[in-house]
Amino acid sequence: MKNRIIAGWLIVCMLVALFYAPGSMQAFAGTSYEVEITADGAKIDAITVPENEKKEIVAVCAPATDKAEYQWQICADIQKNQWVDIYEADNKTLVVSYALLSSALDDSGSAYLRAKLIVGGRDYYSNSVCATVIY
Repeated sequence: MKNRIIAGWLIVCMLVALFYAPGSMQAFAGTSYEVEITADGAKIDAITVPENEKKEIVAVCAPATDKAEYQWQICADIQKNQWVDIYEADNKTLVVSYALLSSALDDSGSAYLRAKLIVGGRDYYSNSVCATVIY
């Protein structure tokens, strides 16, 4: 019986050593992040973009951290909730334009965007923003 307890503790210790990465302990500390999309300093759920203009949106992380990586995504299929990364859109800000949205526009002229925040190997997602092109 004593040998089984020791073997069990050895397995637990090996698993902790195997999966522990420096800086990843925030998951154990209970740190959770929220991401909101803003424009002009206010949280948004929708944005309109004239066909020949651009608008900037910003991903805001709470609590603030300088260890975050950002990746903007666009919805490829709203029915299946299928999101794809936007090429080279890996900053806090995203410039929204007709050119960016054109391939993902639905019948109403709208596409959906969100930001993915990566901290310590964990992914956190923002609210989705409906971006509508005005012709």
